[in-house]
Amino acid sequence: MNAPFIRLVPRRTRLTRAASSRGFTLVELLVTMAIAGIVLMLAVPSMTQFLSDRAAEANAQEFVEAIRFARTEAMKRSRPVSICATSAPEDEAPVCSGKPDWDKGWLVIYPESQQVLRIQNGLRAMRADTPVDTDESQIDFQSTGIVTLGADTYDFYPVGDTGDDDYKKRVRRVEISVQGRAKVTKGI
Repeated sequence: MNAPFIRLVPRRTRLTRAASSRGFTLVELLVTMAIAGIVLMLAVPSMTQFLSDRAAEANAQEFVEAIRFARTEAMKRSRPVSICATSAPEDEAPVCSGKPDWDKGWLVIYPESQQVLRIQNGLRAMRADTPVDTDESQIDFQSTGIVTLGADTYDFYPVGDTGDDDYKKRVRRVEISVQGRAKVTKGI
């Protein structure tokens, strides 16, 4: 005599099911917030360094682009073209500063007439004491594209701890050859 199997477990009603899955408990919320805080503490310094390195790279690339533009203009127009550091690129008539303060901006000019071809504003997010390390304040191109003044290295220093062992690897170096070619390398 097999008796039919009867289930004696009470069924949940819709109201009970909805009440039990209404949200997070306070403990779950606190654990999630603690994990998020730990992840942020680890990620923020790395993100700051990453953004600083990208700014140094972008600044160096903008400088190389200006060098290529000046060299191309010199060859295209068959006349000398110069790039010079300026301390006030926002002035109505900016002029070369005669100092190697490339971090404030630079001009691409025809040196004999001082006609400005292009203006570059100051650099972004660079080290405050020495953002660009060089002794040169001007780069001169002949009409053939050859550099007569300023073939040198220009080091773009990012923001960061200069005592850090990896800091020199983060610097972007722009090398300008006598032929007028420029390239960016990472590290010094």
